[in-house]
Amino acid sequence: MGLLFKAASSDAADADVIVKDAAQFRQAVAQAQPGTRILLAPGQYPGGFHFANLRGDTKKSIVIAAADPAHPPVIQGGAGGLHLSKPAFVELHDLVISNVTVNGLNIDDAGSFTTPAHHLVLRGLKVSDVGPQGNRDAIKLSGVADFRVEGCIIER
Repeated sequence: MGLLFKAASSDAADADVIVKDAAQFRQAVAQAQPGTRILLAPGQYPGGFHFANLRGDTKKSIVIAAADPAHPPVIQGGAGGLHLSKPAFVELHDLVISNVTVNGLNIDDAGSFTTPAHHLVLRGLKVSDVGPQGNRDAIKLSGVADFRVEGCIIER
């Protein structure tokens, strides 16, 4: 099943990409350009997503969001749910991450202290059941500058 691209505005570079499974999600992120909105259909997605160098720009963020916020996608299982290394101008909206053993959402600078991840928005996320014990984080931000966390729920 291929990806569905739908123009989001009159600018040809902006597009909504609707994904329905893990393979489509990985493909959509690999092809994302500034202005792309990756919309995850309702359902379950396996944990373990890691994306490096996902970069929008000052005028057009890359957005990863629920296609239907009333029925958000659930990223679950495995060691980590979603890991972004060295992102810039990226927004995450209305996603659920649960039942992971290490970190729910991990965003970092990929080890480069002089060039942090930056300009990030985390909105309406629900992260739950991370662990079982020890240094486990629902949302882990390491080497991140210029970020907002809005309306998120963190449980257990």
